[in-house]
Amino acid sequence: MVLTGINYNSTRSHKARFNVQLSKNIVTLLGVSAFILMIAGSALVFIGWPIGWTLIGLTVVPAMIIEWKHGELKDLIPTKEVNSIDDILDGDVLGRLSRSPTPYEIATVIGQVYGGHFFAARFGIGSGFLQEISSKEKIDTSTVWKEALSIQDKTKTKTLSAGVVLAALIQVYPKHDSLLAHLQLSMDDIFSGIKWQNHIDNIIEEYKKPRLTGGIGRDWSFGWIPNLSSFGQNISEYTSPLKLESHNDSLDKLIDMLSGTGDRNNAVIVGPNGTGKTEIVHAFAARLMDAKADVPSNIKFHQVFLLDASSLISAAPGRGELEGLINDLMNEVYRAKNIIICLDNAQLFFEEGVGSVDLSNLLVPILEAGSMPIILTMDDQRYLQISQNNSLIASTLNRISISQTSRDETIAIMQDKLAHFEFHHGVTYMYQSLTESYRLGERYVHDLAMPGRAIKLLESAAEYAEDGLVTANSVQEAIEQTVGVKVSVASTDDDRKNY
Repeated sequence: MVLTGINYNSTRSHKARFNVQLSKNIVTLLGVSAFILMIAGSALVFIGWPIGWTLIGLTVVPAMIIEWKHGELKDLIPTKEVNSIDDILDGDVLGRLSRSPTPYEIATVIGQVYGGHFFAARFGIGSGFLQEISSKEKIDTSTVWKEALSIQDKTKTKTLSAGVVLAALIQVYPKHDSLLAHLQLSMDDIFSGIKWQNHIDNIIEEYKKPRLTGGIGRDWSFGWIPNLSSFGQNISEYTSPLKLESHNDSLDKLIDMLSGTGDRNNAVIVGPNGTGKTEIVHAFAARLMDAKADVPSNIKFHQVFLLDASSLISAAPGRGELEGLINDLMNEVYRAKNIIICLDNAQLFFEEGVGSVDLSNLLVPILEAGSMPIILTMDDQRYLQISQNNSLIASTLNRISISQTSRDETIAIMQDKLAHFEFHHGVTYMYQSLTESYRLGERYVHDLAMPGRAIKLLESAAEYAEDGLVTANSVQEAIEQTVGVKVSVASTDDDRKNY
C-alpha cells in the first residue's frame, strides 16, 4: 500500500490538533481553575452549603483534561493498522498541518516543533532553509511523504518524526548535495542526525522508567571499609554509562570472567590510552546495578570501586607504605564480599628500575588465589613489556583487548558527551564540530587513540565558541592555537582526498 495523504478527519488527527490547541497558557489556566474550584468548594462545605460538593466534583473536568494532555496527547502512538500518513506522522507535526498541506507548509511546521529546533541548533538547518527549497504546489506533497516513509524505514524511526520529514524535504530537492556541502554536510549526516535524536529520546524514556538497584539492603551489606571510602571511587552510586555496540563484546567477556567459578577471577582491560577502557568499567558497574539485566547472581548488585594507581602511589610515598595500603584495601574488599575493585592504570604497579614501583610479589598471589574479583586496566604497550619481563603476570591475568573506535562510533560517543560539555562550558555544539573533531583529531592529536583524541579536541574547542556555538571553525581554531598549524584552509580538493 502506498501512503500519499493525510486523513484530516481521523481520530488521531483530531487528537493531534486538540493537543496543539491546549497550549501551556491554557493548561495553566485549567490548573488554576481546578485549584479555585477545590478551595471554593471546600470552603462552602465547611460552612455547611451542599453546593460545595458540586464545585469539588467539577475539579475533575480540568484535571482530566490536563492528565489527557500530559498522557495520551503528548505522545500519540502510531495506529496499529496504517492506512494513511496521519496514522504514523508525529503528533506535533500532524496537529499543525492543514487539510491539504504543501511542502512549503510542511517546512514551516517543521520549524515550529522540537525536531525542527534540534536540526536548526545542531545542523544549522532552520525553517528558512527548508522553506527556500520546498515547493508551494500541493501536487508535490505526495513525493515528500513517499520519501519520508523510505527514510523512516532506513533510520528505524517509530514514527514519521519531524527529523524524518525534514530529511525528506531535503532529499526531494534536486540540488540537495551541493546545498548541503555549503554547510559541510551530506545526506548521511542528516540521517545520522535522525538517529541521534532517536537516541536522545530513548535515553529520556529510559530515565523515566523506575530502576531497581538492590535497595537499602544492598548498601547495608557492606563491611567496614574506611580505606576504600577514602581512596576509592564508588562508581556504582552514580554511573550512567554510554551504551556502545563496540563495547558489548568486551562487557560480556568482563561479566563472564568475573562471575566464573575458576581459579582466576580477574580481568585486565588492555588498550591504547583514549580507547575507553575505564568507560567499559563504568558500563560494567551500571549493568550489575540493573535488576533487569542478565547478570549472574554471584556478582549481581556488587558495587565497583575505582582505584587510580597514580593517586595511590602519591598517597603512600614512603618505603613500604604503598604495600601496606594495598594490603589494607584488599582485606576490606575480601571482608565486604560484595565489592569489585578496579585498579586503573595498573601498569604503574609493575614498573622496574630505580625509584619505580613493583608490587608483583603482593598482587600476583592475590590474583592467582581468585578469592576476590579484580579488574585492571593497562596501556597496551606497557602490558606487552610487562608480559615479556614477567610471564607469571601474563599467565595469571585474563586479557580483554580494546581497539580504537570507528568514525561513526566516535561521533556517537561525542554526542553522548555533549550534555556534560555544554553544561560545563555554557555552549551548544553543532554536528559539524563533531565531524571536524574526528577529522582533525585523527590528523593532529597523537597522544591518544580514538575516541579520546577527538573528545579532547572537541572539549578544547569550547574555548573558541562563536556566539555560544561550537562550530567546525571553533575546532579548527583550537588546533591552530594549540598545535600551531593553519588548518582553516585545509579544505581543498587535495586535502579532502585524504579523508
